[in-house]
Amino acid sequence: MEARGFRIGGYQVIGRLGAGGMGEVWLASAERGQVVVKTMLPELSGDARFSTMFLKEARIATRVASPRVVAVLEVGEHRGAPFLVLEYVAGGSLQRLLTRSRVLAPPLAAYLAIEVARALQDVHDAVDTSGGALEVVHRDVSPSNILLTREGAVKLSDFGIAKAREVTASAATTQGVIRGKFAYLAPEQARGEEVDRRADFFALGVVLFRALTGELPYTSGTDFALVQEIASGKRRRLAELRPELPAAVHQAVDAMLSPRAEDRPSSGEAIALQLEGAFSPAELAAAKTTLAQLVEETAAQAPVEPAGGAATAADAPAAPAPPRRPAAPRVVAALSLLALALGAAGLWAARATPGALAPAPALAPAAAPLAVEPPPSPEPPPSPEPPAPSPAVAPEPADEPAPTAKRERRVRLEVDPPCTVLLGNRELGQSPVSVGAAGPELNLTFRSDALGLDYSETVHVAPNAKSVKVTVPRASLQLRIAPYSDVTLDGRALGEGPYPVMQVYAGRHKLVIVNRELKVRRRETVALKAGEQRVYKLKLD
Repeated sequence: MEARGFRIGGYQVIGRLGAGGMGEVWLASAERGQVVVKTMLPELSGDARFSTMFLKEARIATRVASPRVVAVLEVGEHRGAPFLVLEYVAGGSLQRLLTRSRVLAPPLAAYLAIEVARALQDVHDAVDTSGGALEVVHRDVSPSNILLTREGAVKLSDFGIAKAREVTASAATTQGVIRGKFAYLAPEQARGEEVDRRADFFALGVVLFRALTGELPYTSGTDFALVQEIASGKRRRLAELRPELPAAVHQAVDAMLSPRAEDRPSSGEAIALQLEGAFSPAELAAAKTTLAQLVEETAAQAPVEPAGGAATAADAPAAPAPPRRPAAPRVVAALSLLALALGAAGLWAARATPGALAPAPALAPAAAPLAVEPPPSPEPPPSPEPPAPSPAVAPEPADEPAPTAKRERRVRLEVDPPCTVLLGNRELGQSPVSVGAAGPELNLTFRSDALGLDYSETVHVAPNAKSVKVTVPRASLQLRIAPYSDVTLDGRALGEGPYPVMQVYAGRHKLVIVNRELKVRRRETVALKAGEQRVYKLKLD
């Protein structure tokens, strides 16, 4: 057992949150507040292959710019092994909410799926430093990796087994190897075949099915039978259990759970728009408010044991402490049968401790929450997941006590126009908001889908200031696209052109250009500086 009060890099460890197949997760303090530090298991740190996989997670996550995805804040090295510093999401996970409540009201379940679908859109749109598509596939979309905040925001976490284009041929992503939690695998994953973004949509369909029914779309009770059932494409239909739901919800779930990848939706945005069509904006806004209330009412800080001792993760029992015990014969036999039956080169099913990238506090027992419906039928026993080994990491003890963190002062932030404010990747809410200012600068982002606003600025805060007002600057944009095509700017249809000079906010703007004659569909991002007058030219081939 480690001495209490140790550090990992420059971070003072508070306690261990949990462990997974590759590393351990620690709650730590820093000047910016609480963060999560993810370290490699010591016996893996000397293996170049596992170090590459661990750093791959960081590279992928840092290239995904989205408020709906848990942010990687830093990549460092401690005692010769890499570690990641991640945003800490204080709230809970969808896994914990579903375990407690089982069935969610349709608008709430749809709101959660919409947010995850848009998170996946941002993940799949990630580009490398030269602007080329990374073609990231998350491959582990499941309730334990969907985190919920006290503000009603939804964040996708854990890129530990994600796949990007440049690592497709590596040993870490060998075709024929199953990766991901069994119940949320797409049929092609269960068969050990190559996957693309549409496998993530299938997993989201399973998540939504479970949120609406309290059950999985399968009937098998063992991992072996479950993987066979998924691989065959067989499943229960949502209409069998919830026939009263809106037709658009049935259609969306059926499309996501199509056995053939080519029959599934082509984008996360398409899923989000279809589900939005099933409920009114007021119903979805109320669902976000209800989610915030549920998390606030039920979230309690996970029992984090002080540094040096084992701790219980928010959404799962604590991993066993070293020395590692041999796997139970029943589990070994089951996994061996799976590998033989599927003809796989190997079986590596990642069971990351739920909320591993940004652990969620445990949800304490409470009265029945809002927006929770009674379960339609008794819950079948959950399909077991293969346990992940997790011996403790031995971080270097600190030689001196941790310095006292700077006391944070609060300032009132007003924004013209009113919009959603983010500090880093953490959503603070609709302006005006109260912001914690530990230093003289705040790195803020201002967003509004309705206004086509996505602008980032470093705001300076005077030492004695109690309030700050920010006016988002303007710019002008004219589009010249040949040949004329259907164009959408920030979700607003502009038609086929020609297009006048448009006054827009500075910042990032999303263009979708569709030319049916040329069979071309392009997504472009245009970044405008304050006061810039841009003529954007594009010729389609």
